[in-house]
Amino acid sequence: SPSSVPFDFYEQLEIKNEAYASDTGRSTGGVINGTTKSGTNQFKAGASVFFNPDRLSWKNANVDYKDSVGATQIYRYTDHSWAQSADANFYASGPIVKNKLFYYGLYQVRDSRSKGAGATTYSESRNDSPFWGGKIDFFPFKGHHLEFTGFSDTQKSIGNTYGFAFATKTKGALQNTITSNSGGTNRVYRYTGNFVEGLTLTALFGQNKFNRSSFSSVDDKPFIVDARAGAPTVTRSGNTSFITTGEDSREAFRADLEYAFSFKGSHRLRGGFDRELNTERNLQAYSGGIYWRYVSTIPGYTLPAGGFGVRERFYRNGGAFDVKNNAYYLEDNWALPGERLRLRLGLRDEGFENFNGRKESIIKIAHQWAPRLGASYDLNGDRRTKLFANYGRYMLPIAANTNYRLAGGELYTQDFYLVNSIGTDFAPSKGAKVGTSTVYSDGSVPDPATVVDQNIKSMYQDEFVIGMQRALNKSWNVGVKGIYRNLATSIDDAIMDYGLAAWAKKNNLTLSPGAHAYVLGNPGRP
Repeated sequence: SPSSVPFDFYEQLEIKNEAYASDTGRSTGGVINGTTKSGTNQFKAGASVFFNPDRLSWKNANVDYKDSVGATQIYRYTDHSWAQSADANFYASGPIVKNKLFYYGLYQVRDSRSKGAGATTYSESRNDSPFWGGKIDFFPFKGHHLEFTGFSDTQKSIGNTYGFAFATKTKGALQNTITSNSGGTNRVYRYTGNFVEGLTLTALFGQNKFNRSSFSSVDDKPFIVDARAGAPTVTRSGNTSFITTGEDSREAFRADLEYAFSFKGSHRLRGGFDRELNTERNLQAYSGGIYWRYVSTIPGYTLPAGGFGVRERFYRNGGAFDVKNNAYYLEDNWALPGERLRLRLGLRDEGFENFNGRKESIIKIAHQWAPRLGASYDLNGDRRTKLFANYGRYMLPIAANTNYRLAGGELYTQDFYLVNSIGTDFAPSKGAKVGTSTVYSDGSVPDPATVVDQNIKSMYQDEFVIGMQRALNKSWNVGVKGIYRNLATSIDDAIMDYGLAAWAKKNNLTLSPGAHAYVLGNPGRP
């Protein structure tokens, strides 16, 4: 998950949206490299304030709709919507030991608030969690640089939900308080060393954590919704969202070696590797362990006059799911004699492996070869006009949340019942069961061979860029370029129900009702 970092914490942001080098991967659209600020021999301190008032925000129009019996219901109501935020940054930097040891630190005070109403509820939320970050730079001796960057974007948002009388537009009693957590601590260690003339080694290790847990004051109560036709759908009990305990973590290590030399022109030869371990820890369940939804219709059954039913669902899924990524690259940036023609000759080898909650490998793809080739030519020899062309292949691994959805021990069942009465706590007094149980997932971790195409291929995109650029002066460039991208292969967890149904019908077999078959594969590939 992305971290939330104040813009003032950055010294520089570099956006690469095409033709990036072989040291960068796991992206088909672009990459953003951020360099955080550092201290110098000069002491500096300052502050900045940003305010986003509600009056400067655009509000969407109100929207309603007709339900199944023709009654008008509220889909979106914005007349009571309000949102406002303010941030204040305080920073200081300078030397700890002159010419050797430097510091930079930033503290941000945040305050974000919002309010809004719907057909039956009124909500208020506030997030005033601060951000802190800092960097230490150490130059122990000439040619060697040690860096440590650390920051915390831990956030806690408190949301209150009240009843709302839409006819009179008045707020009612407090129904629920939801606490949503996000962010976490981040640490980056980096070493840069120059050993001999032209030879530079860089090594980096980073750790990132991101909390995704959400709790409410009514998590112990069953999730109950009244969705009978003729009235607004209203939550009668429990938390409307899944009770979620989750955390994403990432550990990354990379090392890069660069050597500059001359041979039939000048060369900048670069090579390196990187390793990543991404882990998603996730546990989800319904509030109170069950979800009841009162309905006016039941599929395949005619309710008696004045009668209604209840749909009952159970859901639980969770575990810790890992993704291991690795890559190697080699690249030569070669300026031929005269330096009018420059070539970039790069090759990247990527691989990844995804695991289920039992630490069993569910998919592994190694040696995904990605050429990164480029050329530029100084048209007039004055370094003002250049022609350029690039070709690159870019790979994407599979995100850890796919492991959770596809290879978790998910329990998900559904039943319908007639309702005799509704208790004071809004729980149903169930009557006869209607129809058969629907088992979407039985709680077992699936065999990896049943959820992943055994002939699956890499997901990759080929990109071709050609263009021309002209420097008008030291500040302005103009140019034109064309980009062609071809997503040759994709990977997705696609539903196989229609194909299985046709196969079952052809072979006079009956599939379990409600069961869905998802398989990770290459959609569109024969």
